Amino acid sequence: MAAETFGIIDSHAHLLHMSRRGLDVPALLANCFSSGFSAIIDVGVDLDASAERSALANGFSRVYRSEGLYPSQADREDLEPTLELLAQALRAPRVVAVGEIGIDYHWNYATPSLQRELFRRQLQLASEADLPVIIHNREAAKDILDAIVAARLPRCGVMHCFSEDIAYARACLDAGYYLSFAGNVTFKKSEKLREVVRFAPADRLLIETDAPYLSPHPHRGVVNHPGLILHTYELIASERGIPVQELAVAVRTNFTQLFGIELSEP
Repeated sequence: MAAETFGIIDSHAHLLHMSRRGLDVPALLANCFSSGFSAIIDVGVDLDASAERSALANGFSRVYRSEGLYPSQADREDLEPTLELLAQALRAPRVVAVGEIGIDYHWNYATPSLQRELFRRQLQLASEADLPVIIHNREAAKDILDAIVAARLPRCGVMHCFSEDIAYARACLDAGYYLSFAGNVTFKKSEKLREVVRFAPADRLLIETDAPYLSPHPHRGVVNHPGLILHTYELIASERGIPVQELAVAVRTNFTQLFGIELSEP
């Protein structure tokens, strides 16, 4: 596989988590950008490691950032001052979104009410900062949809690692949101998700790694990184019956429009 002509985008990776899994993140980034990647978003889940995240991306102008509080942060005792710090962090250079935020009922992170309230507060911060959101949804589809419809954000956002059905995809699209697909779309048991990939409008589609998680087939079981994302591009392009380069151009256009980023040629 060659990325040289594609202008590849990875709209969602966690650089610090990659580093903590033993990957040489600066070397990986250098390789990605020298081979034609257009951009990567390093997605935040709390504010406690911002300095470490910045150090990993130092010198890479095509790495952008998001800042947000993951559902696991909903019961922290210092939540109010942390939300104030988040509001400040959203004004920093190269921050292009609020996220990863959302609701997760699979893990016992915090009570449902606390998670819903934290999500609502961060949607409000996104509205005030005029930024899109990056949304985490696990077993909370209805509550997520209710919240984003009620929030009516001017910039909307993206449903990260979309894993629901076509009906839910249509509801998210109707609310103005983009759908982002990760390596799990390549798994053999993901035919229902591939149905959504075939259904998704070309102008609302993004692709991500969620690195270091969700390594695509045939690399399941290894630590994921942006260099593996072409497997996901190839699978999605095949399902949609288009060349990979055509898909990459569409994703790049969607990325720039959603996040308000002007990209030079890769």
